[in-house]
Amino acid sequence: MAKRQVNVGGSVNNSNIIVGDKNLIMQVSGDLIFNAAEYSQRRQRRDLRKMLRVLVILSAPVLDPRQPEADLTPLDLQAEWNRLAEAVQASGAPIALIRLMPPTLDALRYALSPRAVEQGLYPHVLHFSGHAWSEGLLFEDEYSQCDAVTTARLLEALKDAPPLDLAVFNACQSAEGALSAAQAFAQAGRARAALGHPQPVLDDDAVQFAARLYAEMARGGYTLKEAFDRAQASVRTHVPRLFGRDDLRLEAVEPGEPLTDARRTPGNLPARERFFFGRGRELVTLAHILEKTPSAAIISGVSGMGKTALALEAAHRNAWRFPGGVVFGDGRGAPLADLLLSDMALGLELPLQSGQKPEETLLAYARQNPTLFLLDNLEDLPEADLKRLAAFLRRLAPSSASIATLRPPAPLFEELPTARPLPLHEGLGAQAARRYLLALGEQKDIPTLLAPHAAAQLAKAGRGHPLVLEKLAALAARRPAESILRAARELKGDYLAILRTVMDWSLAALDEGARQALACLPVFGAGSCTPEAWAAALDVSVDDLFPRADALREAALLTYTPLTHAPQFGRYRWHASVSDYARAALPPAAPDEARRRAVEQICAVFDNLPASADPSTRPDLMEDLLNLYLLEDWALAQPSGDILARMATAPRNWWVILSFHKNWLPWLQAALQKGITAKGLRANVLQAIGDVQNFRKEIDAALESYGEALKLFRQVGDRLGEANVLKAIGDVHRDLSELPEARARYEEALPIYRAIGAKLGEANCIKSLGDVHTRLSELPEARARYEEALPIYRAIGAKLGEANCIQALGDMHRDLSELPEARARYEEALPIYRAIGAKLGEANCIKSLGDVHRDLSELPEARARYEEALPIYRAIGDKLGEANCIKSLGDVHTRLSELPEARARYEEALPIYRAIGDKLGEANCIQSLGDVHRYLSELPEARARYEEALPIYRAIGDKLGEANTLSALLRLDYAASKNVARAEQKLAQVISLRRAIGDRYGEGADLGNFAISLLNTDQKKKAREYALRARQIFEQIQIPPIVEMMNRVIEACEE
Repeated sequence: MAKRQVNVGGSVNNSNIIVGDKNLIMQVSGDLIFNAAEYSQRRQRRDLRKMLRVLVILSAPVLDPRQPEADLTPLDLQAEWNRLAEAVQASGAPIALIRLMPPTLDALRYALSPRAVEQGLYPHVLHFSGHAWSEGLLFEDEYSQCDAVTTARLLEALKDAPPLDLAVFNACQSAEGALSAAQAFAQAGRARAALGHPQPVLDDDAVQFAARLYAEMARGGYTLKEAFDRAQASVRTHVPRLFGRDDLRLEAVEPGEPLTDARRTPGNLPARERFFFGRGRELVTLAHILEKTPSAAIISGVSGMGKTALALEAAHRNAWRFPGGVVFGDGRGAPLADLLLSDMALGLELPLQSGQKPEETLLAYARQNPTLFLLDNLEDLPEADLKRLAAFLRRLAPSSASIATLRPPAPLFEELPTARPLPLHEGLGAQAARRYLLALGEQKDIPTLLAPHAAAQLAKAGRGHPLVLEKLAALAARRPAESILRAARELKGDYLAILRTVMDWSLAALDEGARQALACLPVFGAGSCTPEAWAAALDVSVDDLFPRADALREAALLTYTPLTHAPQFGRYRWHASVSDYARAALPPAAPDEARRRAVEQICAVFDNLPASADPSTRPDLMEDLLNLYLLEDWALAQPSGDILARMATAPRNWWVILSFHKNWLPWLQAALQKGITAKGLRANVLQAIGDVQNFRKEIDAALESYGEALKLFRQVGDRLGEANVLKAIGDVHRDLSELPEARARYEEALPIYRAIGAKLGEANCIKSLGDVHTRLSELPEARARYEEALPIYRAIGAKLGEANCIQALGDMHRDLSELPEARARYEEALPIYRAIGAKLGEANCIKSLGDVHRDLSELPEARARYEEALPIYRAIGDKLGEANCIKSLGDVHTRLSELPEARARYEEALPIYRAIGDKLGEANCIQSLGDVHRYLSELPEARARYEEALPIYRAIGDKLGEANTLSALLRLDYAASKNVARAEQKLAQVISLRRAIGDRYGEGADLGNFAISLLNTDQKKKAREYALRARQIFEQIQIPPIVEMMNRVIEACEE
């Protein structure tokens, strides 16, 4: 195949715009637009400089400050963005579609700045969609209000910007007269060509016109005129107008796979609602609240009033303010502070550290990255959990903000110093409610709702309550127009009374099967479930469930959402008010049996998961986990412990990852106390209890629980359970440094894993054996084990295990001073950690690369790596990693003789080590401070630091630290007293420690340093003796530079 050619154009002479390969779709913000785009391009290995760059402005203001009572016509600009993105993807052409956020005039001015020109990232095409009039365009301001920008003001703002190739104004009246945006842009030379609409244009027509225009130019390679002529057929009401050069052409390129990068901010913010009408004042208020961080917007209102929709719309419109991202936590989907906060941490791809509260991880991230936290549906959380969330919001970093929604007002939140209450007392305005019903009618093809007068009557009857309007729309699809309108006129009472009445109407239209399905929904407290779990609860087949579920969907009582990663599967979801209504109106038959069947089906899903599955790889199962948790009270009330045991053990790894020990252990203990019928299930419970006890460092109790579980697993012939318990016992011995016992257990478990084909268990066991060999300094054996485990991890696709194994090989190479090999291994592991979002592994790998650079005396490179790793440790709240990184930076400063900076780093790290109780880190930091004092000739301070570190080393049994500290004190003592005999006695004590731990390098260094000290005090004979001993050691361990140094010392002694 011929090599694809790339020609960069844009010159007026040949009328080429640009050609190249692949395309890119992005949404970025303000003056960072092309910095963000350039970052994405580098990440995707694409060169934006060789792409057609289309800057898209989608402006849909929600309030006109000059006429705040006016109801602005809403625009569905998200649909236009989606259609444009689809056209670009289908073209196979080199287009970078870049969305400007916020869509303000200032943001546009920055995007067309000289810096963009200097970087070669200036856009070729400007695409504006929104409202316009014959003399200008309606931009938004940074609060989503109207900014009526006249054409003269627009041209003045862009007077210093180089001409664009093309400007597309996809807005009404944008080409009506000399002062219209399109005509003026072309005439003023702001674009080589411009096009627009002389009359009002239908939303769908505008979308189709733009999509066809770019597809014709990009995919077909037609000139602008030819593309324009074809695209204008999409507009039914008028003929668009084209000004300026019409011979612009995107040169023909080979089709290629499109590259799409939505460039969403980090986080898990759900998509905005398909229809959003009204609430302009509230959106502007929220923008003002979120501008002034730290802030907490508290939205309250009755059920179904649109609190969630408002919060989501505000979050999407203001996401550009928060480069750290927007993270969403649903109180219905996670009705405990622990679960909700853990869910948000996972949404930001932050690792959950065992034993660390998830809010600490989130707060650490927000301190480094301004973040918006959206906490939805908090009304059902226990009081203690609400207090915990309020405390979390109180501690938010100054640059972060939050939005919380709940039904009743909550003084806990509204009394926060940063809180701004925003109660929703009223429904949508009359025009917004009418438009909502018209949109629902068009979407669902409901003739009644397509009549404006009928939509207006229903909007008035429903008082603008969004949920009531949805139910009325569903009823309008099944009842004659006059019937539903007559009934709606009789609606009375408050919002909740109206909602109950409309629900009664929906219920009356259901058959018995659909009513049974509705009655079963409260079994699933998360407000969602899979078809399989629902069918199990009803004791019907999935095929029998579907007609019942379809009836509820048609009644607007629930929705169905396909899974992103597996569209053939999905979940049913429903509003909390539906569960409340079903619970009150339709008590289910045999509720205990329905719950028991649902629990068993959900547990079976977890039973059949691959061992590597966890919340980060299967977030869709978090709602199933929650459905189990919300059945806790019911399960605890059952006479047998079997159900509780299943709930606790089937998703055991998930409870552990989510740090759910506080709630999990009582379940396990209660199940044992109630009695468990099956021995295998009892063994699983005992193993889980042992896991919790081990986590709590209750070692004897953990070993006892594991021992009982092991006996039961063997009795029932559960080989996998037996192997898992043996490995767990081995882990306990390893953590106690009882390495022979750990090795014995691993070697006992390994053949069992192999016999039953449990590849992940086999690989983990082999790697653990490698860890034991490493701890025993049996490095060849460790290497063999890691190299044995690695291909197994790769074969089963266990990326985390693969990366950990590669990193362990890197550590082993570094221990062997094989630094190039160590670097290669770390550089191999790093992209794997990044690909799977393993932030802790990423930070550790980066720091290890820094250690290699330091060992190679590449100190600037080492510093850069430590400074790269440090913010990651801080973001994920890993205090030990943070302290180690800071101390390593201090070590680099010391090596560079930047002693004040070194002292500052050590003093920064020391209180962190103390706070987390890391005695070894504390002692090492104190010793390093002693070294700094010694290098600065502050000898009394140096001695004090060494004497402070020494008892800590001895208390924790660290012989190496003890030897290093005694060696430093020896040098101080000899420098002060010049007493050779006493120094030799102390040196003998140090050498004895070195030999006890096999530290040959340290022994040689002590002998060599003492030789130099003796030489400096003219003790040449003694100096030569110690230098010879040192040289012999360094020859044996093969470190030529130090051998040469000792040779020079020996020569100096002989002069």
